[in-house]
Amino acid sequence: SDLQGAGVLNHGSLTLSNDLISQNGIDATGATATSRGAGIYNDGTLDVEGSTVTQNNVAAEATAGSAFARGGGIYSTGTGSITVDDSIIGVDHEVGNSVTCTETGNTASAQADAADLADAEGGGIYTDNAATITDSTIGTVSQDEDDCPGLKGNEADRKSTRLNSSH
Repeated sequence: SDLQGAGVLNHGSLTLSNDLISQNGIDATGATATSRGAGIYNDGTLDVEGSTVTQNNVAAEATAGSAFARGGGIYSTGTGSITVDDSIIGVDHEVGNSVTCTETGNTASAQADAADLADAEGGGIYTDNAATITDSTIGTVSQDEDDCPGLKGNEADRKSTRLNSSH
């Protein structure tokens, strides 16, 4: 299966200004599995201004082939571009935000059982095209990290089990 864009799917030109993209998930399973851009999937022109992209998760589990999980927060591809300005891609744990101390911003996880490849990339942002990022945080914003040692900005994790055969 190939799944993309649970929160926002952009094929044109899109500006997100002072928005929250949160708690979106994609979980692709099958013989081969690909999941991309749980928070935002972009193959056009995307501008993210003064926004927070957090708690989005892409996961892929393949039972016979390869598993790919890319861009928990933002996945950008194609001929378009992405601009991120004055935004948080991860966790905002400033005073007034209700975030638990074990929270992870955006995640990408892939597992391949008896497969050639399990690939998890870009927990926060995965892009294979032009990107401009200014005055932004990719990770964790916290006033006192000692109060929340389990807080994680973005994370990518992969597990692969390759079966070996003898000749």
